[in-house]
Amino acid sequence: AEPNDRLSLFDTSDASTGKAKSRAEKRSAEQMIKNEVRSNDTVNERGYTVDQRISYESLKLQKQAQVHVQDERTMIGLVAIENSLCKQVESAERRATVRCKEYDSNNIHWKRVDDLIEEHNEAIKNLKEFVNEKYNRKEADDDECKSIEQLMDGKSNNTPSTVNKTTITIAGKSNEKDNDDGSV
Repeated sequence: AEPNDRLSLFDTSDASTGKAKSRAEKRSAEQMIKNEVRSNDTVNERGYTVDQRISYESLKLQKQAQVHVQDERTMIGLVAIENSLCKQVESAERRATVRCKEYDSNNIHWKRVDDLIEEHNEAIKNLKEFVNEKYNRKEADDDECKSIEQLMDGKSNNTPSTVNKTTITIAGKSNEKDNDDGSV
């Protein structure tokens, strides 16, 4: 028969069938069991349990996923701007050649082409800066992870943290954010 189907009368165990325990004895026995479980849990010198370390790692992964999604959105936006400007430049060049066969810097159509080429070059520059910043930020995030791992391992030094500044430039506008205290 299954253990759950057996009558408790027929259960045999090595446990003593001694006297009933008082409430204080039950509490102290439960406390001893809890202390034994705690002693088997691996913790480091700072006292972080395995569950806390797992929670930290999952939060770190969530943060990385969020940053990745934000970077992806920004990259898609910058590429879309660059592509639209490229098509506008081509269209303006065709229009300018129809109106005036040779380049003339005083012609209004060729001036428009020059302006669009400058905007296109700015968009390409912003895209390159974003990509460079992304790779630099990845290296900074790796350094941050190392310092947090040192903290978790109990090896932190008491030096003040440096303020990470992130600058994102989109279509000629600059937004500088101070990541330490959230102020701009």
